[in-house]
Amino acid sequence: MWDEMMQMCRNHGLRYQDLNNPGMQLFYGTDINQPGTVTVLWFVSDREMRNMNRMQYQSYLSAIRGQFLRNYPIVRTLTLLLTDDYVFTRALCGGMDPYQFAYWIVDPVNHAAYSDPAQRWNPMEWLWPEISAIMTDDQYRCEAGISMSDNYREELWTRHRTMKVSEEWAMKRKYGIFKPKITWALIGLNVVIFIASLIAGLNDTVTWGGTSFTDTFEHGQIYRLFTSFFLHAGIDHILGNMLFLLLFGSTLETYMPKWRYLSLYMISGLGASILSTLWRFIADQPDIVGVGASGAIFGLMGAELILLIKRPDVRKSSKGMPVWAIPAYVLYSLAPAILYKMIGANYNVDVAAHLTGFFIGLMTYVFLTVGMKKEEAEQEA
Repeated sequence: MWDEMMQMCRNHGLRYQDLNNPGMQLFYGTDINQPGTVTVLWFVSDREMRNMNRMQYQSYLSAIRGQFLRNYPIVRTLTLLLTDDYVFTRALCGGMDPYQFAYWIVDPVNHAAYSDPAQRWNPMEWLWPEISAIMTDDQYRCEAGISMSDNYREELWTRHRTMKVSEEWAMKRKYGIFKPKITWALIGLNVVIFIASLIAGLNDTVTWGGTSFTDTFEHGQIYRLFTSFFLHAGIDHILGNMLFLLLFGSTLETYMPKWRYLSLYMISGLGASILSTLWRFIADQPDIVGVGASGAIFGLMGAELILLIKRPDVRKSSKGMPVWAIPAYVLYSLAPAILYKMIGANYNVDVAAHLTGFFIGLMTYVFLTVGMKKEEAEQEA
């Protein structure tokens, strides 16, 4: 697609300015109807965009603008960023004068394009239709059968799927709640197993599949290490865990390759099962049975913490996992035990599974993503 867009500019007689960078291409042209005005098209690849911060981006634009102001009194710059990361792009490019420094996101992954409503200007009348033609082939259609027009009214869309859309639409499509398929598959699997355990008898199922040192290691029933983190002791147990699985998992799955995300979940759950079972043996409780996905979910929480530290664009995004979910899950996990302790009743909380799951998830995330750049992770996701 990159080469096709470059050829498109050449076909329309735009002049090429060599920037000595294969990830950045610059074309410019004038309009006979607007004498003294030059329009500059600056193409930036996904990889080059992610290597810039906001200050560097503005410095590039100022240098480009300064170069053309020597020969033209009016310079308009349109940056075309070939990426599907709307959050990072908006943080990088947003807030500048849209009539001098507009930007369009050309999303080759989702076959859509987006610009801020204030930036809906087309410097060359052929530009948008030809970008649309390049991005679209016969296999891509608009599932909803509509597009968003400039005034945000719905209209029938019968040609192709590529469209200029509002930020809300674009964000919903990329980061929508139903996008993380593996997370929803895990939730569905947990719910189906819980319903089956209710039918079969909850206590019997927990006794069959939960981990205790005696059954798991002394009797050699190793399968319990896997089955235990797909079983739950009650409806309040599964509802809370699935809510936080959705909160943590939906963001992690967006910013991780899917197979690595699934590996993170399974390794955290398995590791928490093993270590918490060993801990109950050390604590002289070899027959206490443990169940629940909280070890795996605490692993996702540990990974989420590292992600939020490494990626400020995720922290700032309202579409990402809300930061309050981390302390909320800790409180959800510990509050019942504290309350029952205050009234003198027993309530077993597998703190060992929570702590070990958290640190296993944290370390596993670092191992799985070491050396992986943001664009590689999200393209694979």
